[in-house]
Amino acid sequence: MPGSPYESPNSPNHGPTPLAEKPYRFVSSVKPEPKRSGPAGHAVFAGGDGPVIAAVLHFTITTLTPLHVALGIMGIVRSQQGEEFAALPAMVLRHVDEGNREPVRLPILPGSSLKGAVRAMAEAISPSCVPVADPRVRALLGKHNRCNDVQALCPACRLFGSSGYAGHVSIGDIMFARGDLRRHKSPLLWKPGRDSAFASRYARQGRLQGRKFYVHRSPAEGDDVRVVIKSGASASGRIVYAGGRREELGLLVAALGADPDHPFPIKIGGGKPVGLGSVLINIDRVVILEHTSVEKFLRHTGRLGGVINSEQLEAGLDVAGESAAQWLREQIQLARRTGVLLDDPYQQLREILARDGLQKTAPSGPY
Repeated sequence: MPGSPYESPNSPNHGPTPLAEKPYRFVSSVKPEPKRSGPAGHAVFAGGDGPVIAAVLHFTITTLTPLHVALGIMGIVRSQQGEEFAALPAMVLRHVDEGNREPVRLPILPGSSLKGAVRAMAEAISPSCVPVADPRVRALLGKHNRCNDVQALCPACRLFGSSGYAGHVSIGDIMFARGDLRRHKSPLLWKPGRDSAFASRYARQGRLQGRKFYVHRSPAEGDDVRVVIKSGASASGRIVYAGGRREELGLLVAALGADPDHPFPIKIGGGKPVGLGSVLINIDRVVILEHTSVEKFLRHTGRLGGVINSEQLEAGLDVAGESAAQWLREQIQLARRTGVLLDDPYQQLREILARDGLQKTAPSGPY
């Protein structure tokens, strides 16, 4: 447990056992105050080279370590060999096979899980607020406290939404193959340190250390049984970006770890401290919607993109391969030039989430 002593009754003289290296780092909290302004809105957008656009990002997600997004309750799980055991089940979707109309169970990564993880990274690498409830944190944030005016939103709140504003990013659930589920045994996770340990762990000299992110590690082994999506599994997904600014789309791409020049894996789901949840996202294709009425577009996609009309989504400029990569570079460069993407925090995040971290094994004991 971070910041806490741990004594083993089996060690000589009952002395403290050495604590493992902490599997997390901080992106510095020293950055400009939030760059707040009114949102673009959802009424109109300029096609082509206009400042406000709509686009669809088609991506492939690949698991580099087992991925665990659980139902949140312990359950009895049956293996393919018929063995039953208590475990934290993975998220599973009932899906109708069009061939035989029989329902099948497919493991899924909820779009909300990916969206939450990406938002945390976008907040860390942009002049955005920190929307937390802990009063000890809020007391140290100053001007970086959460946005509370719909006409004065930071880049992350404009992108992903805030109280009273829906945002511009919609990520659908990602369906993996039926055979991608596995049983995995990881170490038990310790309860996070609280109260007196807060200041020494997260704050220094009255200032927050920064935003905390877990590094990539090879999974540790233990006795906690989980049902996971296996390492090496791939699935396709789609992000709808409706009527937002180009520079904020650049921030989104950077936070996905999908910068063509600086790609890096991100972490999602449970078990991050013990090496689970490392995934790599690659944007394969972009459909840029041009000369289209957003009113008509949103009527087909719904406020949160829940109902999508395929013909509407494909009625635009379709770019893939190097053309898509170049277009993504241009949006990221625009985000840098306009100060929406901050170079120093972005570099820190890339170093924390460097893929070579997988060459080490996650701690299996207290840290």
